[in-house]
This record gives sequence, structure tokens and C-alpha cells, in this order.
Amino acid sequence: MTRLPSPPPGEPPSLESIDAVGERAPGRRFVVGVFLGDSFAEARRRYRSFPWEEPGSYADSIREIIAVAAGAGAAVQVTVIEPDALERWCRQEGLDPDDGTARARYAVLGGGRSLSPADALTALRPPTP
Repeated sequence: MTRLPSPPPGEPPSLESIDAVGERAPGRRFVVGVFLGDSFAEARRRYRSFPWEEPGSYADSIREIIAVAAGAGAAVQVTVIEPDALERWCRQEGLDPDDGTARARYAVLGGGRSLSPADALTALRPPTP
């Protein structure tokens, strides 16, 4: 699996790097790990390396990542990350959950519940008033 370069601390991944990966690896599986609901706030609280401050911008970034990967011909898989389960897994593996690479590895190895991209996009929508 092709790995994206890590973004600078405090910045979300570059869509240009995602697009470049898609062009080099059409038809490959692309895994996106997401924090949904209360897990987003937990990720912000627990992980200094988690670059998003606001749920709306996080949801927009995830939507863009899914769209770019799918548009490049990748089979997109979405893995829901729960912070407590991630931290248990990281302890077992000797990894730091505050490292984005460890979170990505957890998602790729199927550590969380899988969602279709459509279900993930629905779950990322803000609640209607």
C-alpha cells in the first residue's frame, strides 16, 4: 500500500499528495481512518498531533480525501477509530497513539469498524436542526 507523506505538525494532509498517490496507484485500496461523533473531541483532547480544531473542517477534509482517492480509481475503505480501542491496540503493538502513522496503521489493519464511504459521508454530516 502506498503511504502518504506526513503533513507538517498542525496541518491536515495535502490533497496534492493524495492526488499524486492516486495517480501512481490506480485501482489500489485506500484506507481512511475517521473519528466520528464524540471520538472527534477525544482525539482533539488526547492527541497533540491531531491537526483539526473544528469538526466542520475535519469533515470537509475527510470528504475531500475520499473524493480524491475514489476519483483516482482507488477502492476506498473507511475505518472508524475509537480512541480507547486505538490506545489498547497501540499498547499491545508498542506504538504511540499520538503518532499519525500509528493511527493510520491501526486503520489499515482493520482495528476499527468499517464503513462504506457513503455511510462515512453521511455520518460526517452535521445534524439537521
